[in-house]
Amino acid sequence: MVTTTAAAVERCCPIIMPNIGQLLLILATLPVTTAEAERLFSKVEHTATAARAHMTEDRLEPLVMSIGD
Repeated sequence: MVTTTAAAVERCCPIIMPNIGQLLLILATLPVTTAEAERLFSKVEHTATAARAHMTEDRLEPLVMSIGD
């Protein structure tokens, strides 16, 4: 019995089942949680809230885009 996605990718024959193999590869690369994205959105919200009153939209957008780096 296959218990992990990595094991399923190894056992899947790409010649016989190419579509299933591609789906398994995609599944293996998906993040398990959304914590990183949620942290980024939280940082953006805090930055935007603090800076919004003093910055124009042209200056705020590059600042928000640089947070994820």
